[in-house]
Amino acid sequence: MSSCSSWYSVTYFINFGEFMSDLKKIAWIGGYPAHYMCELHTRLEEKFPGRIHFFYVEAGKKLRDQRTYERGMLPNACEIIRDDSYFRVFRLMKKISQMDPGLIITASHYPRPIWLSALYFMLKKKNICYWSDTNIQDIFFKPVWWQFAKKTIFGFYLKKMFRLLYMGRQNKNFYIWATNRLIFDKKKLFFPYPHNHAYYSDARDENLHEGNHPFTVVSVGRLNMVKRYDLLIEGISLLPKKIRDNFICHIAGDGPEKDALIQKAKNLNVDHLVNFAGPVPSDEVMKFFQKGNLFILPSDIEPWGLVVNEALSSGVPVAAPYWVGAASDLVVDGETGILLPDNNPGSIAQAIIRLYERDDWGKHLGIQGQDRVRTMGFHVEKAVENFCKLVEDFDAQSA
Repeated sequence: MSSCSSWYSVTYFINFGEFMSDLKKIAWIGGYPAHYMCELHTRLEEKFPGRIHFFYVEAGKKLRDQRTYERGMLPNACEIIRDDSYFRVFRLMKKISQMDPGLIITASHYPRPIWLSALYFMLKKKNICYWSDTNIQDIFFKPVWWQFAKKTIFGFYLKKMFRLLYMGRQNKNFYIWATNRLIFDKKKLFFPYPHNHAYYSDARDENLHEGNHPFTVVSVGRLNMVKRYDLLIEGISLLPKKIRDNFICHIAGDGPEKDALIQKAKNLNVDHLVNFAGPVPSDEVMKFFQKGNLFILPSDIEPWGLVVNEALSSGVPVAAPYWVGAASDLVVDGETGILLPDNNPGSIAQAIIRLYERDDWGKHLGIQGQDRVRTMGFHVEKAVENFCKLVEDFDAQSA
């Protein structure tokens, strides 16, 4: 290499380094991440090396004991706030202030230090983006006075945001309800849950259900009152004998209602039809989904429901009530699954009967479901792509 070209290369890298140093830093504030969020954050760190930093606030001990989830490999540029005391919000504010980011992404508003820190930096005139899975249908379940208070507080909060990151229809409607259509349209950016669609779809075994096997319903979730697996069990008890003679339901997960659900299945004489599989690791859950002819999510409240993405990507049609966040966008009745009018046992039983009587139709729904997740962009690749657009918009405004 000539001395001239060597000088040019050195000059280029010096100028590039100066350019990078001029770019304002990015802070992501959220709860301690599940494995799928770790994958997103690792990808973002690769896209913006040395520029983005993640601050994770662990929930209090009581909530940690109630909710367990699989954790993945954390990105390198991260810091964990584990203190359970009220002083942790000041620790978080101090650490972010030392970083002095130009752009802050707040992932939801809980644990509370996330929200309080966002308010503090909002007053400091920082550019803040809000991302959560808040579902408008969940809001409407609350008393009127609670809705009024929520809208008043969040309306002020969200109107000050640089961008409102939404993940689907019900979430979008929450933003519009809390602010207004004009503000939302000005600040909106689609930012889906970072679901790894390819991981599930590429592993699909097309020959899995060949031959004689029972019609199989699967479900994955925490065994608590909100998930309403008691209604699923009641729905199974309503099935006609010809279906029950060729039927099995596998429920993966653990939680405080497990013993009560086992007892309920016994009381309704369907305990031989319901298998409680326990927790299933993320690297095995796709095989669990693929056992199913139908995935059912009977929850009372489900802001999003990432298991809907996972089931559809695995080629399994989904039955879920219309208020489930993911179902509103991904479950098209008669095309990718069955959109339930409610989660009553009778509706659940009818969904099973519809698919049982038309097995080929179920396979068609599964193929359509896979395609919808991919083409509608409800996956991690779209999340990374749109985050890059967010940073481009911010850099252009800051230039």
